[in-house]
Amino acid sequence: MAFISGTDIIIDSTTIHTRAKTQGSIDVWVALGGSAGSLLSGVVVADSSYAILGFIYLALLLILVVAWAKYKVKQQEKYI
Repeated sequence: MAFISGTDIIIDSTTIHTRAKTQGSIDVWVALGGSAGSLLSGVVVADSSYAILGFIYLALLLILVVAWAKYKVKQQEKYI
């Protein structure tokens, strides 16, 4: 569902002349990201456990949340 919504946002935010190239590039990066994530998670589980995989996921999630929060604060500071 999120992939379709993201694709729809890309379609709405590009011009007709660049739409196919942009969407194709994004589709390739999404596929590569999914493949890399699957491969790396398999390696982590094979060498350790699902618990370690969960902790790694949690750490990455926290990093993304902190980065997003800092970004939002910087955006708000621009308008003050």
